[in-house]
Amino acid sequence: MTFRGFNNPGKGSVATLYIDGNLHDTLTGWEQIYTWDLEKAQIRLGVNFVGALDELSCFNRELTPEEVAELHQLQGGVTGLI
Repeated sequence: MTFRGFNNPGKGSVATLYIDGNLHDTLTGWEQIYTWDLEKAQIRLGVNFVGALDELSCFNRELTPEEVAELHQLQGGVTGLI
């Protein structure tokens, strides 16, 4: 899942979901402002999610569809890049 435009006023936020390296869906047109204490921040995924995740990586920017597909094709997963 990639995110763009969070923490900016207006309805310009975009969340894009990829499954197995392929674009699955995009959510646009809403305002997403996070206000949190960075000392207590947590990553929580999967509200109402049923299934399995075999790899999770966090990046400091939105990845392009091509980058998502390339990462999915890595034999050892993202760990192979380290």
